[in-house]
Amino acid sequence: VSIVSIVTMPATRELSASTCSVEMEEEWKGEGESMSGCGSPQSITVENEEGVLEQVQMDPDEYRGAHFNYAYFGDSDSKETTLQTRSGSIPNTKFIKKLKKNGRRRIISKSGDCNTALYRVSSKKRRFMQDVFTTMVDMQWRFTLLAFIASFLVSWLVFGVIWWFISFVHGDYLLENINNSTFIPCILANKNFASAFLFSQETQHTIGYGSRQTTEECPEAIVLQCVQSIVGVLQQACMAGVVFAKLARPKSRTNTVVFSKNAVITMRNGRLFLLFRVGNMRSSHLLEAHVRAQIVQNVTTEEGENIYFHQEELKVGTQL
Repeated sequence: VSIVSIVTMPATRELSASTCSVEMEEEWKGEGESMSGCGSPQSITVENEEGVLEQVQMDPDEYRGAHFNYAYFGDSDSKETTLQTRSGSIPNTKFIKKLKKNGRRRIISKSGDCNTALYRVSSKKRRFMQDVFTTMVDMQWRFTLLAFIASFLVSWLVFGVIWWFISFVHGDYLLENINNSTFIPCILANKNFASAFLFSQETQHTIGYGSRQTTEECPEAIVLQCVQSIVGVLQQACMAGVVFAKLARPKSRTNTVVFSKNAVITMRNGRLFLLFRVGNMRSSHLLEAHVRAQIVQNVTTEEGENIYFHQEELKVGTQL
């Protein structure tokens, strides 16, 4: 894994019981009291005998009285559970199922999805249907493919019924007309509804096997052939655009961008910094990549108003 950067954020004020998008939570249990949930390995910055600052690895069992965060909501005292439910920096299926059962879920998942829901929104479904293209792009793949297949089946069936009805009104299915060699039907080689359905497919996708074709006997059939050809082109363009738009979205790219499992707060140059690492698993580079971090916490104003999930932008960088 090629590490992109070690992201540092100055922490010049006290953080209390806060939650951010990298799923960090602090538990302050009093000054001088031991804390649980230390990540491993731990490092602190100390000054040696020569007056030079250096980082020293500490044993988690002996690491007491420091500022730290643990990487997910849950029982921070059980290290065995953490190792079993996580594989590296990418959550596995067992970890996700356990996280869903937990009463306190993270605000933003590692895939970038926001775990918030909208309530009491007027005409919510109608608003989504007004922008059908974006709604279909945002749908899951199974629903998008289902809509893709259903749209063509429905169009073939609807136009097949219309073709059958035109032939039925013209008398193409009457036995005396079938046996009459001088009778000219609306559609050649059209014997029943199955023939009309196949002709609908051939017309919409310009297959042209050569046996079935319209004649000049029915003007309504000529008009319907023009209409179905136009509708077929528009339908193919829209459905193909939805599929290509979903394929072009880099949502799966997040699977190869990993974060450090633990975030730590350390002292550097007399200031507290919050550190976490970001890694790119692929050899290809991420151009114009930007890193943002927000702290989400409950804030009480001077007027006594409680603001829940208050978001505050943090200064993020790789420099000290």
